[in-house]
Amino acid sequence: MTTIPERGIVNGLSHDDYHAHHAVSKSGLDRLDRSPAHFRAYLDGVDKDTEAKRFGRLCHLAILEPERFAMETALAPDINRRTKEGKAQWEDFCRLHAGMEIVTAEDMETLRHIQESVRSHPTAGELLSYQGTPEVSAFWTDQETGVACRCRPDLVLGGGVIVDLKSARDASPRGFERAVAEHRYHVQQAFYLDGFTAAGGFADTFLFVAFEKEAPFACCVHQLQPEDVAEGRMAYRRNLESLARCRAENRWPAYADTIVQITLPAWARKEMRI
Repeated sequence: MTTIPERGIVNGLSHDDYHAHHAVSKSGLDRLDRSPAHFRAYLDGVDKDTEAKRFGRLCHLAILEPERFAMETALAPDINRRTKEGKAQWEDFCRLHAGMEIVTAEDMETLRHIQESVRSHPTAGELLSYQGTPEVSAFWTDQETGVACRCRPDLVLGGGVIVDLKSARDASPRGFERAVAEHRYHVQQAFYLDGFTAAGGFADTFLFVAFEKEAPFACCVHQLQPEDVAEGRMAYRRNLESLARCRAENRWPAYADTIVQITLPAWARKEMRI
């Protein structure tokens, strides 16, 4: 097992070892932003791996490391596993390909379309043509709160450039702007840029390569404005302060403890007037 420092940049760390580390990640901060109780559930293992997450990892592997993708995946055979003979054939196939990711023909075709779309995109393809390091893990301790943190950029290029791959329902500029707000990608950018530098590296540029998982598998490269990154920085700082306070008090509340006055959102009022 790779030794993980309290502060530093680690290459070649496995997916499982990275996610098993105790330091808080941006995913953890997202749960904390919802409520401390959701963060505790996440730590306790309630947040399980899903098929969507697995497919996302395969997308990253196919795009960033196509040679590894070819070596570490196996195309699932067309076997009727409801029959006794089919079950035996499947078991033999799994034994023969132990340790590999078994991918259905449908998923394999989708992955190849995504790979081709991203790598043939003029800007995304140029970024991926540069010599960089994929799946770099960074660890550091936030100086203001004492909270141990971690991040794992998809690809780090020379000159302080981080490239992050994102699957999106809509990779267009307007569509991805909605995704940024919904998934707090501006928080991720600020957390990664600050954290990677705090861990001993250097990063000052962050680019999102967004791609769709349905035909025509459209791809677009996005860059956030400085004021959006500043908002993200303030948001992750609030999250870290909240986490430090919860740990100090050993109190992990969900939402409000008292009655909260609510109102219809503006979009609902607008729709009712149509």
